[in-house]
Amino acid sequence: MSSINITHLLCIIFLNVLILSVRFSYRFGVSSDCKNKTMLHPSQLKQYAAQCLAEFFGTFLLVLIGNLSVAQYKFTETPIESKLGIHLSYATGVYVALMVAGPISG
Repeated sequence: MSSINITHLLCIIFLNVLILSVRFSYRFGVSSDCKNKTMLHPSQLKQYAAQCLAEFFGTFLLVLIGNLSVAQYKFTETPIESKLGIHLSYATGVYVALMVAGPISG
């Protein structure tokens, strides 16, 4: 992996955590006020953990499928002129990630 791919991966993970934390605070009513401290039920924490795991696994699949297509394009013995395979592989990675994480994390 080159350094730019690692940077992109870290940005994706950071954005997923940021989005999930905003969803979590709106969905479960967690407030930053000291007056309105709410306790979360174990079922809510379990649901949040499942959402985080689904987002992580979906992002993992997206990066895995996309980077494998780039590696296949780069290391083939006969050079391929078109990069359509890479684009279709990333599109497939997005679709697979949505199908895996969509029903759980929304």
